[in-house]
Amino acid sequence: QAHVQNVRVFGSTVRGEDREGSDLDLLVDATEHTSLFDLGGLMCDLEMLLGVRVDIVTSGALAAVPSHRRAMAARIMDQAEAI
Repeated sequence: QAHVQNVRVFGSTVRGEDREGSDLDLLVDATEHTSLFDLGGLMCDLEMLLGVRVDIVTSGALAAVPSHRRAMAARIMDQAEAI
């Protein structure tokens, strides 16, 4: 169990711009029990299952970005779609 909630997809997949070789970008909410090992394991499991590279970002990490990256973080939050 990866101890994540509210899994959402964002990036090229949501925009309909994904193509062969594109990765899958996921935004997740970590719980108090989520570890980096959980996130890494989830990423590896999904890559093996789906056959594509998977990037996972936590909503907590987006909330903590420096001020010069806040516009990017806001775009990710706005475009993320629940799966």
